[in-house]
Amino acid sequence: MNGMWCSKSMYTEWSVLRVVDMCETSRVSVVHKMPQINGTLLVNSCVKPLAQMLNNASVANTGPQDNDFLQNDRDVLWIMEVLCYGLSLPLSSGEQHDCVRDCVHIYCEWFCALSPQMAKSKAIPFPIRDDPNLYCRKILEHIYNIFIARPIAGTDTNVLDVVSRQAVLCHRLLRTIETIAHDEHNLMDRQTWDTLLIFLLAINDTLLSPPVEATDIGTQLCERIVSVLFEIWLIACVRCFPSPSFWKTFQHLSTGWRHRPPLIDNWNRINYSLTLRLVKQISPNSYDINANSPTLQKNFLNTILDEMNDETLKQCWYRFLHTIGNPVELCSPEIISKTDRFYHSACASENVVDPRQHPCLNNLPHIFYKAMKGLSILVDTFLGIPVAVEEIDADIYKSTTSLALSSASSIQPPATPPERRHNKTAFPLTINKAPNKALGTTKNVIINKAEPTVNPLPTITYPSAPEYILSPTRPKSTSILDVLGDWLFQSALFGADLKEPNEAMIRSNSIQSFNELQRKPSAASDRLLIETLPLLSPDSFEAGQAEAFGALCRLFCFKKADEEISTMLSRQPHPPSVQKVKNYLTRFHLALQFGLTLKEPFRRQIIASILINSTKIFEVDLPGGSLLIPHYLKALEIYLIPKEKQNTKPDVEIRRSCIKLLLSLFSYPLHFNELAIKENLSETPSTTFQSLRPRLINLQIQALCGETDSTNVQMILGGFLLMVSDASVHDSFTQIDSIDNSIETMRSNSLNGLQFGQHLPFGHQTSCDSSLVSNDIPFSDDGKGIPDTAKGLFGRTLSHVGQVLIRCRDKNQYDSHVSLAALEVLSSIGRIHLSNGSKGSLHTNCLLECKDTVKQIFSFIESQCEKPAPFHSKDLHSTIVAAYQCLAVWFHEHEHLLKEKDCISMLLEVIELGISGSKSKKNGFVFKADKQLKPASMRVREAAESLLTLLMNHFNNCPQSPCPPESIIGSSLIDESNLLKYLSIGNNWTPESSCDRFKYFVSDNLIMLAILDQLEPNDKETVCIIRSPFGKYCWSFTFRQLPRKHNMRTPGEQVSRPLPKPESTPTPTTHPIRHFPESMDKIKSTKFDCIVPNLTKMIAESPEFRSDQEIMLSLIERVESHMKYEKQRLHKTPTLNRSTDCKEPMISTELEAARLVLSHFSFLTFETLQDAPMGQMIPSLIALNNKSPEFVSNLKILDSISNRTSDSVFVYYVRQGVKSADEILADNKQQIVSNTHFREFVLSLGTIIDVRTHSGWTGHVATAWRVVTDNTSAKEHDKNYTFDGKRHALYWADVSHELVFLLPSTFSPMSDDSIDNSSLDGDYKQRAVSDLHADARSVSSLSDDGSNPSKAISENESTRSSLRRKFRNQLLHNIGCDVKVLIFWMESTDDHYDLPINNLLLTTGTGVESNLSLWKDFVLILIHPLKNGLFRIIVQGSGGRTPITLPLIDGMVVSKHILGTFVRLAALNICRRRRLDTESFQPPHVKRRLKIQEIVNKYRLLLPESEFYNSLFTSK
Repeated sequence: MNGMWCSKSMYTEWSVLRVVDMCETSRVSVVHKMPQINGTLLVNSCVKPLAQMLNNASVANTGPQDNDFLQNDRDVLWIMEVLCYGLSLPLSSGEQHDCVRDCVHIYCEWFCALSPQMAKSKAIPFPIRDDPNLYCRKILEHIYNIFIARPIAGTDTNVLDVVSRQAVLCHRLLRTIETIAHDEHNLMDRQTWDTLLIFLLAINDTLLSPPVEATDIGTQLCERIVSVLFEIWLIACVRCFPSPSFWKTFQHLSTGWRHRPPLIDNWNRINYSLTLRLVKQISPNSYDINANSPTLQKNFLNTILDEMNDETLKQCWYRFLHTIGNPVELCSPEIISKTDRFYHSACASENVVDPRQHPCLNNLPHIFYKAMKGLSILVDTFLGIPVAVEEIDADIYKSTTSLALSSASSIQPPATPPERRHNKTAFPLTINKAPNKALGTTKNVIINKAEPTVNPLPTITYPSAPEYILSPTRPKSTSILDVLGDWLFQSALFGADLKEPNEAMIRSNSIQSFNELQRKPSAASDRLLIETLPLLSPDSFEAGQAEAFGALCRLFCFKKADEEISTMLSRQPHPPSVQKVKNYLTRFHLALQFGLTLKEPFRRQIIASILINSTKIFEVDLPGGSLLIPHYLKALEIYLIPKEKQNTKPDVEIRRSCIKLLLSLFSYPLHFNELAIKENLSETPSTTFQSLRPRLINLQIQALCGETDSTNVQMILGGFLLMVSDASVHDSFTQIDSIDNSIETMRSNSLNGLQFGQHLPFGHQTSCDSSLVSNDIPFSDDGKGIPDTAKGLFGRTLSHVGQVLIRCRDKNQYDSHVSLAALEVLSSIGRIHLSNGSKGSLHTNCLLECKDTVKQIFSFIESQCEKPAPFHSKDLHSTIVAAYQCLAVWFHEHEHLLKEKDCISMLLEVIELGISGSKSKKNGFVFKADKQLKPASMRVREAAESLLTLLMNHFNNCPQSPCPPESIIGSSLIDESNLLKYLSIGNNWTPESSCDRFKYFVSDNLIMLAILDQLEPNDKETVCIIRSPFGKYCWSFTFRQLPRKHNMRTPGEQVSRPLPKPESTPTPTTHPIRHFPESMDKIKSTKFDCIVPNLTKMIAESPEFRSDQEIMLSLIERVESHMKYEKQRLHKTPTLNRSTDCKEPMISTELEAARLVLSHFSFLTFETLQDAPMGQMIPSLIALNNKSPEFVSNLKILDSISNRTSDSVFVYYVRQGVKSADEILADNKQQIVSNTHFREFVLSLGTIIDVRTHSGWTGHVATAWRVVTDNTSAKEHDKNYTFDGKRHALYWADVSHELVFLLPSTFSPMSDDSIDNSSLDGDYKQRAVSDLHADARSVSSLSDDGSNPSKAISENESTRSSLRRKFRNQLLHNIGCDVKVLIFWMESTDDHYDLPINNLLLTTGTGVESNLSLWKDFVLILIHPLKNGLFRIIVQGSGGRTPITLPLIDGMVVSKHILGTFVRLAALNICRRRRLDTESFQPPHVKRRLKIQEIVNKYRLLLPESEFYNSLFTSK
């Protein structure tokens, strides 16, 4: 491509062929020279029999036969002279038309002699069959007569009829010629090819060079003859490449046809086909961007191009590209009309006095737009951007014309043959909404009895937010600019004056040339001049300029990463006005500056095209790109400031592009701070980056107002989070600096004459251009102006995001994606902690904002839950669950909210609403046991239960995120064997043997108690392991008869009975014998005394007890008789002291720990042990059989289910040009040590953990959640960590989620040998299979055992997709989700097209995946460090989609201070969003509850009450 020569010097040594003169000379027959003959009679008498004979032979299908009277060359040549004359006859009468038609028929039959296959069935004379090239050249010379316009006299109807007849005959000839040329076995030699090309050039120049007229034969045949010329010329390049003289003639003549739209249509079509094939030749391994296009598959050009060799293809591509000369000349009517035919038409017309006034030139804006659209398509083809081929084909066969046909012609049937008609639509054109006022008061001018119609100006079609996947082997942008750049720059700068850069851009001198035309030879010319001039002003060519701007923006935004455009000088000759601008990048900056500063709304298409196609201009970090920021901001204000935004698709796409540009600019002000921005290449700076910050914030706020598009709102919300995060980090740095420099600042202010407190405010604008920076945007933190601090942005952002939630509450404006995005932004903002230098300042500064935020979330949950049943759906419930998760973040991170009574009250009400489906306060207070549970869905209920658990266990008890495992209540990892070791009870405990020392009970089918029952003698303590749905706890109990605060005795002192109350009356002197001490009657009874039931009541209720009573009564009688005997014996023995009181027995050294624990906590009641009520299957308290061999393995599975969800994120370093997975994994080890920026980023993701000693999630189930008893492996002092999960990893967690960041360094997965036969992987899969038949959500919550069918709530699973069912086995546990999150640090953004994703997915195993090679769902977060110190973010999903992963958005540019935080939050939100989208996912507490119920069903001991009580008093 770089070796091509310039078109202006391409054919300088060759002359132009006078093809029209050549054809005019050879078309004359000897009969034409005969004076005063009856031509019609002569032709009829000679041609009629010959035509009749051909018709008979065709009907009889007799095969090839020679004419008896045409046996030699003389006869054939004589009859051909007659045929030549017959082709020139007029077509006014039917007889003349029949003569011409017969001549055409004969020549079409004879011309088939060039095709051996077709000649077999034709009646062709022997001389023609013997030398077909000679006679066919003669035929081509003669048939030129049929294309000459006939002189017409008569009415308009006759005119149209004659033109239609002639067009049909011309189509017949062209179709025959085209068929012969396509035949690859034709007999055409080079001379015949030259004659054919001369004939095609001549008829095109004859018919197309004159100005367009409504009744012209050229208008009827324009598209057909141009397409045949281009197609046959392309075939000639394959069969017999034309000489340079022919190419120069082709180019010279084509420049005179540029006022015909079909010329540009076919030029675009041929150029696109050749470019597409050239791209395949340059990059054989690149993918076909339009391989599946049905248009290309049926296109005949594929067959022709397949026959071309590489050199021919290059030559054809470059020569066809320059066929029409410089397409920018289409903007100049004076150049287009500077031809002999236009001057001749002006001289012959009474109404047109100047060639530039011809009405057909009004169509130049459309033609120019088509030409620029074609060049834009070529640029896209080179870049690998998919092209809408339908737009090309739509303009091939149906083109707009400059003049509308009259009403008679509009009803005339088309002259195109049926087989050449295409059901296509013309390029969509929209009418300009601001027509010129001059047209309203001017009468139309009648030209040739046709009423000229002013066509509406063209309007560009904006792309639908294209997500381009560029070709990795695309050529450099400089190479494309070397060929197309000059045209694109000239078009973009049309109307600009580059002589004085400091002045505003002005119109070109073309307007002055129109003023010179205002001479007044006639009244008609004056009216025509008024109609013509406004349409041909520079504003009329706006659509074409917009396409040129779009192509240039894509070229520079999609340049290769290693390409330095600024060092590449233009190789094209420049106009004198831009000779000093020889740099492509400088010309591009000047063009954008010109395009963005045009007056609106007259050039709104140009501004829109720039904004849509340059969304990545600040992502690629072009040198000098910051010069354009003020101009871009001014353009963004056009579309983002208006509050009433249009909801049409183009307007939505333009605003989306504006938002993308904002996201790439937010980090610039705080990153460059007070760095000056030079404008117009001048030496004097006019503004600074910091001064642009208020405009960016204002644009962000205004963009949200009135925006209704879901995607746009989500992106705007991400921008708010970026602003707040960046400002909070910046303020924290400035506070540290301000403390150190406060004294120096005061001194400098006093020296400069400033009083204390009069320093310049934040964002003060100095010497700023008022046209670019608005000075009326005030700074204020009171909610009225633009906030200038992190605190102000914090409050303003919370207010705006809250308003989005309020809008989402409306059923007419509800959007689940917007609601989820708003809640994710609120959760992320809730993790931001602002400080003003003093402890506790956050409570006073942001308390009101935080309270308002949580109240808005409360209101959102209530409004969503109370919607009518038809509005409830999976998406609605997902937003409610996300709202509960958002509340968990806010109350955990902002502990001061727990001190607010109204916040706690509303929080408990919302929890009650989620669990039960209603609030007690609305219908009067209802006790929990009496309330009917009707939650919105089980997912909502489970989310409310999780929030309640966090409120009771974690809030204000564990630190703010990150939360290490040891800070989470309920995350105990100690089991029975470890517990016995810690208590020094024996040695060599196995899981099975250790369980024998415990008794296991389950309360309410939810809480499992493992009580250490076999205590040592004199041991007054026991230990209980409590396993609940919300965690695992280990409690120790000390047996005491009094509370700890009342127990003041010494360790060796015995506990005495409580003293009786003082007696009011003297006690009797007699001391009757009692079974119990007398003081026992005076001690107040307690509930514990009533644990022994009333015997009389039991006897009355049970006949069995009545029989037992009789036995007991008989026993009592025997005892009483024995007591009488003892009394008598006592009175007979005088040595006994009858007044001696009973003494306290010795303390028992053997205690039944299980009985005491259960009784103290009121588990041992007759109600808990009785059979369950009707509908329930399990009593409130049951005992478990721990003798089963599988009991221990089930306990291990239960303990392995963490009370937090756990995910792994994988980080990779990709050096420039690396495409191998092995090299990428090797770089992870090296770059973490050698690359400082990469190391800082990795360390900002989390804290370093030692996998061998970490007690939480480590990235693999083989090493996670382990109790390490051997602490010999201390922390290493080597700082060169690998973070591959084998020894070290990066860990981050909050109260409900764990994240581990790994840098894989090998393909070999972690060995699972450390996991026994009951490994987690197998256990989870077994659980998944066993749970497939049951509805996991039919299980109740904390207060219900789930066995009551009246309270069981079934979830509607009709919306579950088959894809989610496929991953259900993986989703039943807490480890990971069905999407992999991969982070790539890219040295070059071009390498992300060739990432070996399938191979790298094999390194993402966590121990629970069944087959990683089949894993296809992933999200890629690509990070590219820019030269200016910022970082570009690219987000891609599987299948080429671009998901919105807040807070990171594709195209965002962030600073290094918030990069790690945003990546971590994005990974967290991706996993949480995917879990919300999956109905089959269950929260951790639900999984634990299901497992507890499964254990109960398997190992329940069915014991009668007596045996149950007996087991409590009996040790194991």
